[in-house]
Amino acid sequence: MNAEFIEALNSICEEKGIPKDTMFEAIEAALVSA
Repeated sequence: MNAEFIEALNSICEEKGIPKDTMFEAIEAALVSA
């Protein structure tokens, strides 16, 4: 993943209070099922 995408995800996690691990697991699952 590119650095800008990861930075954006980190910002979203901080704003919403979502653990980063949870976010990346959800993205990984979505990519696997696509």
